[in-house]
Amino acid sequence: MAFFRTAKVNSLGVFDLTSKGNARTAFRKTGSYFLQNAGKIDLESALKDVSDLYAISDRVGDYIFLPARASSVDVPNENGDCFTDTEMRRFNPALARKSYQTYLMKPHHINHRADNPRMSRGFVVDVHYNDQNPMPDKWRAYYKKSTGVDHPRDVFIEALIAVDTKKDPYLAEGYRTDAIRTFSMGCNCDRTRCHVCGNIAHDKREFCEHIARGKRKFFPSKLFGGLSVMAYEECEDVIFDELSAVDEPADPRAEKGGSAFGLQASRQSVDVLAYLRSNPDNIPHATRVELMRIALRMKS
Repeated sequence: MAFFRTAKVNSLGVFDLTSKGNARTAFRKTGSYFLQNAGKIDLESALKDVSDLYAISDRVGDYIFLPARASSVDVPNENGDCFTDTEMRRFNPALARKSYQTYLMKPHHINHRADNPRMSRGFVVDVHYNDQNPMPDKWRAYYKKSTGVDHPRDVFIEALIAVDTKKDPYLAEGYRTDAIRTFSMGCNCDRTRCHVCGNIAHDKREFCEHIARGKRKFFPSKLFGGLSVMAYEECEDVIFDELSAVDEPADPRAEKGGSAFGLQASRQSVDVLAYLRSNPDNIPHATRVELMRIALRMKS
């Protein structure tokens, strides 16, 4: 029996493809591979494979691109789950790719409403193992205490999301203005390993006491010479399923959403109200509430 996992993260910037090259805007201090070093993106070939399945545009010019911190590596997330470097770099012969590369071509949804692939707003067009950033001092101390290991580098999986601006223009505008900035990955894993005692569980019945009743609490660990470390699950045999835009995250490292889309005209506010009322699931709830408040104020 496999486990399903989610974890919330944030975007790193946004860019689109133009005839003059890539126009890129960075929103975070964290270095992004795709904002700094990306070459030509072969989106046309990818769209031939997924545009019909995901009911998205087959025109390259209809997309913007978001580099997103999809998954942190070797440190626990807010749910007490961890994706180790060993697991992320593990080659899966059945899929002919490494675990972190299973993000490729997966859909981009809203709030994990992933049952219908045709509700996708885009997809993951590329993925990169980003190990080029130093760990901020605050988090380096926190993770050393939590894991029992020093983490001088802030390692994470960086996904490049292609977002169809025609299918959901208000969502795309939220990304452009940084009003929507938080994401959450969804994955399945075959088993998990307790960080405290090393117990392997394939379902909840096999959980040790640390995970069953003390997840994210600290316990002395024989694996770390008696040092107290946090109880969390190291996910193994991982396959990533999707990457969603979400409401305010519980992850302390994900930044809070900014102001909404800067609407100017009363006509525009009426259009926004009509769109929100007819498409209640198209924008994460927190952003939708703020948009409604602004649009109603401008309409009056």
